[in-house]
This record gives sequence, C-alpha cells and structure tokens, in this order.
Amino acid sequence: SALSKPVFPLASRIGLLVEAHVVDRIGKGIRAAPRDALVMELSPVRILGACLGLRQGLKTVVPFLPPSIAIGLMLITADNYRHVPCCRCSGSIAHSACRLFNAISREEAVWLT
Repeated sequence: SALSKPVFPLASRIGLLVEAHVVDRIGKGIRAAPRDALVMELSPVRILGACLGLRQGLKTVVPFLPPSIAIGLMLITADNYRHVPCCRCSGSIAHSACRLFNAISREEAVWLT
C-alpha cells in the first residue's frame, strides 16, 4: 500500500491510476484482516462489538485529523507552511514518548513483583 502512494501524483494515464488504487486497496485489506483478528482475540466476548466498533471508528477518524490540524495551523499562522511539518513531528514524538513510558512502567512492574 505504501509503495503505491508515489504513483498517484506521477500517473500519466488513467490505467496507471486504477492499478495504483487496486494495489493500495489490496495492501490495506492485507493489513486489516490481522488487525481485526487480533482485536477479536484480545477482547473479552462481552465487549467484542464495542472493541471492533472502536477500531473501525478510529480507522475512520484518524486519517481525517492530521489534515484538519494542518489546515487549522495554516489558518492560525497566516499560511506559514513551516509550522505544519513541526506539528506532524510533534505527534510522532508524543507517540514515541507514550510508548517509552509504557515500556518503562511495564519493566518497573516486573521488578516490583
């Protein structure tokens, strides 16, 4: 799926665009099935529907948020485009910090037992 992304702006004919879209959809399908299986395996039966709904909802909302934030940032900063990549990087840094904190707290929990 990620390999087909550069083809979209470079497509010179409609056939290449359709092929890139098909490859993109297949790649997303290959990734989605294991994720759904993992959610089904790890979720308690009584809240399985809620867990799958949350996953689907996040799959819908998350791609919408970064462009919205970028547009808002462009409006706030009077079209200063240099702030947009900084905003994108700050999300990655926050995600990495959360994962690191989670790993440290799990290791501390192991040492405490």
